[in-house]
Amino acid sequence: MVREADLWLPAAGRVPGHSLVPVPGTSSLEAWRVPVLGFEGHDVVDLLASMPAETVPALQAGPSLQAWSSLMALALDLLRRGRVLPEFTIDGKDLLTRWRPLPDEGDRNFLRRLSEALPGLCRSGYRRGGSDKAPPNAVILAETLEAFTDLALRRLLSDYVFKGATRGAEAAWLASLVEGDGRAKGAAKIAAARLPALERWTAPVLAAQVQPFRACFRLAERPAGRVDEAPWRLEFLLQAEDDPSLLVPAAQVWAGGKALKGVLGQRLARPDDFLLGELGRALRVFPALAPALRTARPEALPMDSPAAMAFLQDSAPILEASGFRVQMPNWWRDPARVSVKLTARPKEKQVSSGLLGLDSLCEFEWKVALGDQELTLKELLALAKLKEPLVQVRGQWVVLDPGQIEAALDQFRKRGMAGEMSARELLRLGLGLEKGPQGLEVRSIEAQGWLADLMGAWDDQKLKAVKAPRGLKGELRPYQARGLGWLSFLGELGLGGCLADDMGLGKTIQTLAWLLKRRTSPKGSALPPALLVCPVSLVGNWQREAARFAPTLQVRVHHGAGRKKAGDGGFQGADLVLTTYQLLALDQGLLKDHPWDALILDEAQHVKNPQAQARKAAAGIRAPHRFALSGTPVENRLSELWSILDLLNPGLLGTAGAFRSAFALPIERYRDPAKAEQLKRFTAPFILRRLKTDTRIIQDLPEKIEMKVPCPLTKEQASLYQATVQDMVAQVEAADGIQRKGLILSTLMKLKQICNHPAQFLQDGSAIEGRSGKLDALEELLEEILEAGERALVFTQFREMGDLLAKRLERRFGDPPLFLHGGTSKSRRDAMVAAFQAGSAPGVFLLSLKAGGVGLTLTAASHVIHFDRWWNPAVENQATDRAFRIGQTRNVQVRKFICSGTLEEKIDALIESKRELVDAVVGAGESWLTELDARSFRELVALGREALDQDPEPGRPRRNARKAVSA
Repeated sequence: MVREADLWLPAAGRVPGHSLVPVPGTSSLEAWRVPVLGFEGHDVVDLLASMPAETVPALQAGPSLQAWSSLMALALDLLRRGRVLPEFTIDGKDLLTRWRPLPDEGDRNFLRRLSEALPGLCRSGYRRGGSDKAPPNAVILAETLEAFTDLALRRLLSDYVFKGATRGAEAAWLASLVEGDGRAKGAAKIAAARLPALERWTAPVLAAQVQPFRACFRLAERPAGRVDEAPWRLEFLLQAEDDPSLLVPAAQVWAGGKALKGVLGQRLARPDDFLLGELGRALRVFPALAPALRTARPEALPMDSPAAMAFLQDSAPILEASGFRVQMPNWWRDPARVSVKLTARPKEKQVSSGLLGLDSLCEFEWKVALGDQELTLKELLALAKLKEPLVQVRGQWVVLDPGQIEAALDQFRKRGMAGEMSARELLRLGLGLEKGPQGLEVRSIEAQGWLADLMGAWDDQKLKAVKAPRGLKGELRPYQARGLGWLSFLGELGLGGCLADDMGLGKTIQTLAWLLKRRTSPKGSALPPALLVCPVSLVGNWQREAARFAPTLQVRVHHGAGRKKAGDGGFQGADLVLTTYQLLALDQGLLKDHPWDALILDEAQHVKNPQAQARKAAAGIRAPHRFALSGTPVENRLSELWSILDLLNPGLLGTAGAFRSAFALPIERYRDPAKAEQLKRFTAPFILRRLKTDTRIIQDLPEKIEMKVPCPLTKEQASLYQATVQDMVAQVEAADGIQRKGLILSTLMKLKQICNHPAQFLQDGSAIEGRSGKLDALEELLEEILEAGERALVFTQFREMGDLLAKRLERRFGDPPLFLHGGTSKSRRDAMVAAFQAGSAPGVFLLSLKAGGVGLTLTAASHVIHFDRWWNPAVENQATDRAFRIGQTRNVQVRKFICSGTLEEKIDALIESKRELVDAVVGAGESWLTELDARSFRELVALGREALDQDPEPGRPRRNARKAVSA
């Protein structure tokens, strides 16, 4: 249920800090009343226990909820291991029962790590006695773990029925273990007679939880020179709980005296008895201790190598789980294992058209290694004859796996250690996508020649800049010259790449420079033309940019009714042919049969779907060079990255299914940082991405300032919103399958229209003025912008909303604003852009997000307003970058309108928490929201009280945590 709570949060002026990030310049916490979701009893257990099984990608838990979920997981694990005890206290005539957790050493280590990483929001509700300071994290976690353990066990036992005690105080006592708050009314008298026996049962276990010392077992190598003993010793020690560095060997404990008393102080009255007791307790879980305990004062247990290996693998974890401390050799944490090293170099003579590519052959040689030590065949044979699991190799203890040794020997004997393989296989081996021979781990690859360049650590700053080619009209910035060098490097190898520079960094001029470089080479005149595919809205832009920067290039446009048909002959004399994705699929029979020097895909997200006709047609184009241009190579899912890179370099990332299992699922669903880093390392040579915000790339671009603008609903909007929610939620909950998804999308669309303006939702041609909080905010903002002599872009998802805005703004400001939408012709579009840039058009440019979000340069505007949201950061960023790009000389202010208390505010919060995956992992449009369950959907669309502009508690002064505009 929705309720309010007072939380202590950092303050920044008149607003609280965001719950996920610190507020710069704040050092104190203040009390804020904020809306929260409240849960009771069993619901807390169900919610937190279900978090790891979350199946809706768009609904990711925040850090604080993840922390509590981890703590609940520990509580449930304690129950599974039986590490709980009942605790009884008497309160007047009643008996209070509570289940107490008994964490072991491993659990306490986990709690310490969680304490260090506990998000600040987890502390925001903890205050005692009017103090403005929360207790330490360790105390908060200990108290919460006790509460979670008690709640979880009662949840699991809630259906248990007691049959042996059916009446009176005894029944109440037993029922208190599983029901309610643990209070057994009137049971104090019967409990008093039984508590002593219960305390005798629980006291030893509870005492072991608070002992100042623990028994510690340390596996040590036999001292040098004592060859008559076993090679290993398991030493016995006492270790202080509060100071793990304080270790007292068993020999010192048995010796006693002043030295021991000086070490232990008053914390342990009888250390010798305590150590014997601890060893006796350990014997129950580690029977191999028995020989050592036959002596009165045991100091260590001798071990041969098999016994030491068994201890490391099996016994040590059991001892740690039982509350003992175990110290193992450092090398055991990362034991040396058999692996292979690979040296490779490209073959000097390649039978091909001069391009190398992924299919070119490379010479290789395998070398077997154990840890960091390379082994010869003689050494491998010697190791294979040993029957010891732990052996010393050149002074280093290592763990031997007979299967790995045999695999290495099999490689030596049957297949040899040298040969040839393709560059594709080498890349996949070196970057961990494939195993070495016989499944052995590839520890490293020493590459030579161009392989070394391709497999090296990629950094834009280290790329070799290439001088601008003859005929380029314009100067390349340093990063653009490095981009040209990257294109040339991959092009010479016959490899494809994705130029993924941020919007406005000049992907066009870099591509034209590469094309000019190809055409001005000694063999340039004999090359077939390059085919460039782009959206229809960008064909004119490419024509203009080619004429501006590369006027010597002969550009042909394959578009329109008069375009070349089959049988008309080739594209003689053309250097560059422009066409669209629609025609690439429609005319694929003509285009795939023509030889091309290069295939260049602009706005390559159009081929992100492997099943799309344009993507299939692109795969059939014959071209030795393939490049993609896209500021958003990943809009929604990593499968899009696979589709683009597989089109550029077929087979490099394996099959779509293998890529999904190896990368997409671990990264998108489980946020696996190791897999994300591996994918980044593997794709780095084939994706060049630079950001405008990186000052190493560009220093003269002004600042982009983003703001969220909360807009109140009018009473009419709130009434329409509430009525629509009540009507549609009932329909959604009664539907299933495709019908349910359709109803969800329909509901979201209706609520977005209501948030925009009632006239858009009702479509009744009614009056516009004074009925929309967003429209009022827009008019007020535009008035300030125009009075300052500045210009603005206003984006909306809906053409009909654009028509309404155009009419209203014309009446308000006198001049009709420009409005670009999907029905605008190419010539009209070009004229509007030119007029706006020249300053001869009104200062407000309305654009539909799809039609105006790409392919335009509108740097005359220094303000960008998103009237309604597309709910995909990548799409919004592309639209914003119409103004924030090279050529912009002023700071760009970006405002995103959000109706307070509505689904717009809630979805914005979800998007902000999902920016890890190339700033955009939320699905396109609203499709990801169709997977919400009934409760989540109801909570998403429910109208918040703040949307009605009501004060929940009139007369109580407090800060409003909702009216914050963040920059």
